[in-house]
Amino acid sequence: MNAVVPIAVAGHVVPDPLATFVGYCQSHRKTLQHYDGLAGTSRSLTPQLIKATRWPWMNSRISRKQEERLLQLSDSAPWQDVPIDARLHDADPVEPDGLYARMLRLYEHFFQQRPEGLGHAKVSKCLHLMRPALFVILDSKLLRLYRAAAMQAADELRSAGSPHAPKRRAFWAAY
Repeated sequence: MNAVVPIAVAGHVVPDPLATFVGYCQSHRKTLQHYDGLAGTSRSLTPQLIKATRWPWMNSRISRKQEERLLQLSDSAPWQDVPIDARLHDADPVEPDGLYARMLRLYEHFFQQRPEGLGHAKVSKCLHLMRPALFVILDSKLLRLYRAAAMQAADELRSAGSPHAPKRRAFWAAY
């Protein structure tokens, strides 16, 4: 029998990733069914998808006003620029108009025109449902975990001359 190999996530070693994964699946079965099970199943945001981000599955606290705005933004979003099966692993942040650039444009379409109270976590939860292998959920725990790696990624992107190098942190590149 093969032993499970530890992995490093954001500089933290996970000694038994399989046990961590199984534990998550066991304790979050309904989230997997009612949220993750919907990921990648729709061409645009729907009220049903936004409902899946709310309690008890994800606890996003998206208000009705925020939902209306997200649905409006979805109608004009450049979904066609980012394939539904796009993967973050394939998004090169140094490429001027590649997948990473198109991903950022899609994210910014929602984030820059958002109503008050609609932050990174809520936007990324919705986009994760639309492009699950591309958009990581940017909740406060993940942002804290990847803070140092995101600062290093931003420095590396600036050094490489990337047109997508942010001033402080590059979370997508760090992931």
